[in-house]
Order: sequence, then structure tokens, then C-alpha cells
Amino acid sequence: MKTLVLSKMDVPGLVEALGETARLIGPRKKEHQFVFGQITKPEQLALEYPTTILPPSRQLFPNDEPLVRLRLDDVAASREIVEGEKTILLGVHPCDVQGINILDEVFSDSPPDANYLTRRSQTIIIALECQAPCSPYNLCFDKGTYRLEWGYDLLMIDLGDRYFVFTRTGAGEELIGDLPFFRAATPADREALGRARETQAGSFKTRLAGPVNRLPNALKEAYDDLLWEAVGRRCLSCETCTNVCPTCYCFDVADEVELDLVNGTRCRQWDSCQSCTFAEVAGGENFRPRPSERQRHRLFKKEVYQYEKYGRSACVGCGRCSAQCVASIRLNEMYNQVLGG
Repeated sequence: MKTLVLSKMDVPGLVEALGETARLIGPRKKEHQFVFGQITKPEQLALEYPTTILPPSRQLFPNDEPLVRLRLDDVAASREIVEGEKTILLGVHPCDVQGINILDEVFSDSPPDANYLTRRSQTIIIALECQAPCSPYNLCFDKGTYRLEWGYDLLMIDLGDRYFVFTRTGAGEELIGDLPFFRAATPADREALGRARETQAGSFKTRLAGPVNRLPNALKEAYDDLLWEAVGRRCLSCETCTNVCPTCYCFDVADEVELDLVNGTRCRQWDSCQSCTFAEVAGGENFRPRPSERQRHRLFKKEVYQYEKYGRSACVGCGRCSAQCVASIRLNEMYNQVLGG
């Protein structure tokens, strides 16, 4: 691991240099919010951004992703589509890096997902630590996702007029190579990093009524709680919470036939456990027909089922589901109720 320093005055030059080597994706302003999109000019990049609408993990798991090119008149001529492009994700917040780490684990599980893994293998992540909570709904401090130990190639920490930069992987070191924008960190830079970390630690506060490791058992104990009915009466089943989640990966598959009725494409499309028909099976039976049951399932998937399978929560505390919910359903409030807060 190398420790380097990047002056903020050199960021435009770095953006131009990176854009010449790969498709550069970073935070961009969109009206009064922010999104991850392609950066073609330095002035498009907005590193001082709050939580984006959609997480950067959606760049690796896109909607309407083509999987197979179909030939209806000759099934043997149908061809699998596995595409990837060298990509750099710049300015990714720690909670979103953790979201990508979780998807890496899920899509590497048997059977491995060739489409996701191909795209992921060609992606370099340049992370950017938050110096303070970037949303009133963040749970990243409680979740331990406000800092990073792994999952990135480069990590940037704001020191005011410059960034302290850690390299984590060989790919990260190779990316910056001999670029003239970086210099070796000095003792004064490390002292500034220590002060920045102290300020950062004082900016984050606990927002949950109990430790997060209690959530799996607390949710199980609250399975029949009236909380779910109360939440279900407000829920519109609009699916926004799952669409903006960094770790939701449910999908459906649809065949789209062209007008010649010969060619077509099999596409993967995002699906949601909050959809009214998600748990509907042949014969019309629906295992979760009510919004209350679907909301309960959402939390159980994050904190119980994923924990039992992978040993960790699938909620990274980004706060997007709470921020974007039109019915003002807040995840932290539900967590606090089951934790007894």
C-alpha cells in the first residue's frame, strides 16, 4: 500500500488522464440531486456530493441488460451476450463500496453470474471517504461502513486543499502509474490525515437504539409485531426502496421479439420484492399479498436471511430507501422500534 497526496488543483488534469484510459463514471449534479454518470469533462465531476439517487452498483448491474441474442427460427444460432468495458468508478462513498462488495459475494456464489463478474473484473474503484454524514438518514456509523478497509483500488480522503490517497491493489497502482499529479505523503500530510480523521469521527453519531448485531434476533422476535401493519398501511408498493438500494439484486427475465418475428433479445430487468406480484406463483397463489408482509420481508432479507447466508447484513446504511420513500417510511425508525428504542 502506498500513501500519496493529490492536490485539488490537479483533479481536472487527473480526470482528463483517466478518461483517456477507460470509461470514467463519477458523481454528477442533476437538477437538485446527484447521479453517477459518465464524466467526459472535468467540470462535470462533483466530488462534494451527498448521497446519489441511484448507487454506483447499478453501473455493474444495469436495468434492461441483454443476456441472449435470440434467433426464433434457429435456436442453435442464439448467442449469449457477455459484455464488459474498462471502467473507472470515481468518488464512491464507503457505504457504496460495501454495497459493491456484497454484490460481488452474491454474484460470485454458485452459479456465478458471468455478466456481472465480467463487468466487475474490468472496473476500478476510486473511493472517497465522507468527512461528515451526507444524509439525515445515514446509518453508516452504526453499520460500520463509514470507513473502508478493503474493496477499493484507491481511497481518497479530503484534507482541505488536497486529498490523501491510499493505494490498495496493484490495479490501483498501475492506474496512476507515472501520472504527474501524485506525490509521496510527508509526515505533515499524515498529521493532517490524523486531524481529519478526528474531525470525521466527531461528526458521525449513533442513530440506532441498540447495536446492529442485535437486529437479526430482534427482527425475529418482532415477526408478529404491529409495526408491520402500521408500515403496510402507508406503503404504496411503488418499489422505490428496492430500486435505489445498493444491494438489491432481484431480477426478472423477459424476451423482446423484433418486428421481423425472427430476431429478439432476452433481457434482465430489475425486479422488486415490494411488487404486488413478486411472490405470485402459478394458479394465482401469492405468498406475500399484503404490503405489510412485503415490507417485513425486505428487512428480513437484509438483516436475517443475508446474515445467515453470508455472515453480514446486506444493509450498508446509505439511507437511500428512507430518503426516496414517498410515503416517508424510514428504515431507522423501523430498526429502532424492533430494537426497543
